[in-house]
Formats: sequence, structure tokens, C-alpha cells
Amino acid sequence: PARGAAAPALVEALRRIGWPVDPRAFNDAMPHMAERFGIAELRATLLRLGLRTRAVEQPGRALGALPPGAVTLDARGRPCFVELDPSGRPLLREPGAPAAVPARPRRSYRAFVIETESAPALAVAAAEREGRGMAARLLHRFAAEIRLLAWLSLLSGALVLLASKSVALIFDAVLPAQALDTLAGIAVGLAGLIVFDQALRRLKARLLARVAARLEYVLSVELFAKLLGLPMEMIAPSPVSDQVSRLKQFESLRDLVSGPLAAVMLELPLSLILLGVVFVLSPAAGAVALASVALHAALGLRAMPGIRAASARLAAARGAHSRLFAETLAEAGQVVRRGLGPALARRLAPAFERQAEAQFALDRAFRRLQAAAASLGALTQSGIVFMGAWQVIQGALSPGALIACTLLGSRLLAPVQQGLLLAVRLPDTLRVLRQIDAMMALRGVDAAAGEGGPAAPVSRAAARAAPEALRIDAAILRYPGAGAPALRGVSTVIEP
Repeated sequence: PARGAAAPALVEALRRIGWPVDPRAFNDAMPHMAERFGIAELRATLLRLGLRTRAVEQPGRALGALPPGAVTLDARGRPCFVELDPSGRPLLREPGAPAAVPARPRRSYRAFVIETESAPALAVAAAEREGRGMAARLLHRFAAEIRLLAWLSLLSGALVLLASKSVALIFDAVLPAQALDTLAGIAVGLAGLIVFDQALRRLKARLLARVAARLEYVLSVELFAKLLGLPMEMIAPSPVSDQVSRLKQFESLRDLVSGPLAAVMLELPLSLILLGVVFVLSPAAGAVALASVALHAALGLRAMPGIRAASARLAAARGAHSRLFAETLAEAGQVVRRGLGPALARRLAPAFERQAEAQFALDRAFRRLQAAAASLGALTQSGIVFMGAWQVIQGALSPGALIACTLLGSRLLAPVQQGLLLAVRLPDTLRVLRQIDAMMALRGVDAAAGEGGPAAPVSRAAARAAPEALRIDAAILRYPGAGAPALRGVSTVIEP
């Protein structure tokens, strides 16, 4: 269900241009979790169907010249379609409305013309996108949202600079002159900056949550559809628990957007800008901040091998535990009837122990890195304060500029420290992306059938009329709860 007239207008526009009905393509083109369905969503859906729209301004007396399927907005902005009365006068009819309304001859109407000739070019572009990796396709798909998030982050950084400048002004000009009226004005301005910054943060959080939900939906649908389209000989050798675990691991890429990694990626360019501002205010403080960034990078490179090894051990322990757990639950009936619960519980205990030990080792390595980063951040702040104080004593820096350098140094180090904690796990994320690309590159059943694979099923009537040999290709037999198939890749021909 969608409120408004844009949704039925989309269906009517497709009907008028003679679009070949394809429910699957239509479903894939619809926006996911759209809060509203307006003209922008209508045009985006048509674009994903391979139909580009072009906005034109047309006087009311010439609306009859619009091609079929053109969506025209009436005086209230509602989508309508043009009809002609017996005398040739243009009429505007809203989808589902019982009567049409005459168009005003001298009024200028905005219309969206569907360029049906653009479908082949868009199809070629879609094929080119399919040839790229999953990460590149997702970046292309959410390019508009990423650009908007980047601009919001830069705007938020500009507010940080204004706040720091205001604090510096208080120490340099307001306090020596004891100008209470100026102090009150600055306080009101800072309050406005805080309110505006909170609005920006709420908008960023809302947009990130929306992108994360859409990302999870796209990954879940595409990966599961790909899994179901693979040949049986590629699916059956792996236990169900392993396949479910792998899909859940793939879907964890949602955390790239909803977690802190996306915020860090958006804040790092701002950190470079703030570092440049600190250099302008105080080259000595900027040198301290730059050295701290380099030390953070060296700390991450040193800790990365150990954390990756601990993460690999945890993944292996979790996989073994999942297989044992799934096999035990598959035979739950026999376990209960025969009273084997305590024995199997003892069998599972070592798997739980190995998983707990691997999790402890990973958490310990990560906490050590976190503690080292916190200590380095405190040293950096102290270094900026001491170098700035030395310059203030020498008369090369004002007290307000020292306060501003301290605030900006703390602000630019926060994304660097978060990025350090996330960068050590970045290879695991890249490995998951490579696994997704490898899975999406596998040939499905349809592709195999197009190259001499299994033939189409034969009807019962045709089978009775001309009995043929029964051919079995790559048969697989797996006993319930078994980790590996008993038979795999068995082919034979049974005569009628």
C-alpha cells in the first residue's frame, strides 16, 4: 500500500507505453522501505527498469503533443495523464479519478516524458555494473546518499571550527575587555550552533540507518537468490549449518554502515582539514598532532597480525561449534528417547571451551590496542598543551589560539583512534567482500543449462508415448546430520 497518486501513476505510465509485464523486475525496481512514494520515487523506479525520464515545461494548449505515458503535474502537483475530448481540447485525469479536468491553455505545466529509446543504453550500463564487484556496485547504488553524508560531515566540521573560533575570541578579546554583552552574544551563537549540530547529527543518523536497512535487504535478497540458483553439486557438500553461518557473515556487512566504520570514513577527511587548521594556528602543535597520527598508524600495523590470527581462531572455533550443535539438534528426538543428553553435552563442552578461549584471546588483544590508543591520545593532548603554552610564553601564540588548538586536536584525534581500532579488522571485512564477489561470479543452473546442461523436464504424456532412459547426473546422498555426503557426483543411466 502506498498513499498518494504517484504509485498508480507509475502503473498507468507503464501500461500506456506498453511495458512488457515482468513482476520480478518490477519488484526489484521498487524502492525498499520508502517513507513516501512521490514523483522522485516514480522516476527512480522507472530508471531502475531501464526507462529514463525527462522533465519538460509544456503550455496547457500543447499538452496533447506529449508522447504516451508522460506524467503531467496539475496545479496542485498531483500526477495526471493527458486525454483529449471530442473537440481536441487537452484534459487532465488523475489515476483512478472518475472525471477529467480541462487543462488551462495558457498555464505552463510540468511533465515527465519517458524516453523509451534509453532502455538499451541503460541495459548496457546495467550489464557493466553486473561485471563489477559487489562493493563497487553497492557504492554506485548508494552514491547519492554517500555524497549527502559527506557534505553533512563537512558542514558539521565547519561548525566545529566556528565553535573553536568563538572560544578563542572569548579568551583573547572578551575576557580582557570584560565585555559581558559580547559574551552573551557569543553564548547565544554557541547555543544555536549546538542546536544546528544536533539537527545535522540526527539527519546523518537517520540517513545511515536507512542505507543500512537497504543494504541488508539488497544483500539478503541477492545472496539467497544466488544460493538457490546454484547447482546441487555445489550446495550439497557443505552442511546446512555452514551455509547459514556464511550467509549470516555476509549479512554482517550491514554493520559497515550502521556501525562506527561509516562514521570514521566520513570523519577522516574532516580530520585532515582540522589538522591543517592546527598547523596554521600553531606549527608546533600541528607537528605534535601529525606525529600522533603517524604513531597511531604504526601501532595499528604492529597489532594487526595478532588480532587477525585471533580472529581466525575464533572463526574456526565457531564453525566447529555450529556444526556439532546443528548435528545434535537434528537428532534431538533420538537423544531424548535414548537418554543421551548428558553424554552429548559433555561432547559439546570442549567446543564451547575452545570458542570461549578464542573469544577471550581476541578481546584481550583488542583491549590492549584500545588502551594503547587511549594512552597515546592523552600524550598527544598533553604535548599540544605544553607546546602551545611554550609559544604563549614566547609571545608567538595567543591564549585563545592555544585553547582552539587543544579543542581541534581532541576533535581530530577521535576519528583517528576509532579508525585504528577498526582498521585492524579491515582485512576480515575485505575477505568477506571477496567471498561475496566469488559467490556472485559462480554460474547458476540457468547458465549451465544454456551451455549444454540438464535438459528441460519432459511431460508425462510425452514420457508414456516414447519411454526413454532415466539419466542421473551428479547425484548426491546425505544422511541426516552427516557433515559430508555419503555419495557425491554419482551419474548413471537406467534403461526403461
